[in-house]
Amino acid sequence: MPNKTYLLSLTLLFSTNALAIKNGQPVNNNNYQSIIHSQYCTGTILGGRWILTAQHCSTKNDTYTQIITSHDKKTTSVSQQINYSDWNNDGIDIDAALWRLPHNIAINHITIITPSPVKAGQDVTIVGYGGTGNQLNKTTHRIIARSDYQEYAISLNNNYQGKTVGGDSGAPYLDKNNHLVAIHKGVQFQPNLQSNFAIGTKVSTFKDFVLDTINGWNYPTNINNVIGSKTITVQSLHNDVIQDQATTTGDVNIDFNNSSCSSNDLISPYDTCTYVITSHGQRGTLNLSPTESIIINNTAIDKDKDKDKDKEQPIINTDNKSGGGSIGIFIFTLISLIAFKRRK
Repeated sequence: MPNKTYLLSLTLLFSTNALAIKNGQPVNNNNYQSIIHSQYCTGTILGGRWILTAQHCSTKNDTYTQIITSHDKKTTSVSQQINYSDWNNDGIDIDAALWRLPHNIAINHITIITPSPVKAGQDVTIVGYGGTGNQLNKTTHRIIARSDYQEYAISLNNNYQGKTVGGDSGAPYLDKNNHLVAIHKGVQFQPNLQSNFAIGTKVSTFKDFVLDTINGWNYPTNINNVIGSKTITVQSLHNDVIQDQATTTGDVNIDFNNSSCSSNDLISPYDTCTYVITSHGQRGTLNLSPTESIIINNTAIDKDKDKDKDKEQPIINTDNKSGGGSIGIFIFTLISLIAFKRRK
């Protein structure tokens, strides 16, 4: 059955006329900044520069694959594709991959990923692009129990309004808290039931793959319009427990008393915590580590520099010969014009 699911997923994957989650509900792309689409799939930004998607979305050539962000429609080429089967070739059909980008993507909030148990009767929301559509859609389905239920997958009845189609592969399954609990694999048809089922791969089955590959923070990379106090949520995707080491630069300060990340407690993998920062509206950074920074007020105007631009800059001539030469040329030109008129 896994092979049939995989083949059907590929068939849907290369459908050229597919639309984003058929009959789904359109959403504001800006509210899902961490969700991207590639040529044929959907994915989720983790840790600023990693894309979580389905393994069957990966190509043989890393640089061939490009992702397009949901909120600003910017295109970025993938620099590396790491598949679950490359990380752990145990023969288990775990359809998950992480794509590395050459730089961070500017997002102002994160999608929290969790390996928490997923059970029958639980509702999840699938958010995906489908095909080559630019509109992000969503649909909510209820997880169902089946006799052939596989431990590493979840099944959803896909027969009612809001069906997944080609291009939704890799799309996140979000629980009631908007936490990512699984990613979309494909659609499976059950002839005996005359029914289609959406199949997703649970995060709990590849949780160590995520931690070993990213081994860093899941964090928003760019937050603007911060004047006063702002609470920022981050998530540890480190492969071991850590302690807060955050620092700041520029017009950013940490309110340590109200920041849960700054307590003396150890932060475990997949834990979330918050930083409360203050700013006067100017540029600065919240540095989670030496290589992971959240840019604050990146679009702010530097008031001091702006004032300097408005000041008249005095012209100071330190070369007396040059100044005399300029005056001499002016007088020479004037005399020449007078002489020319007299000749007339």
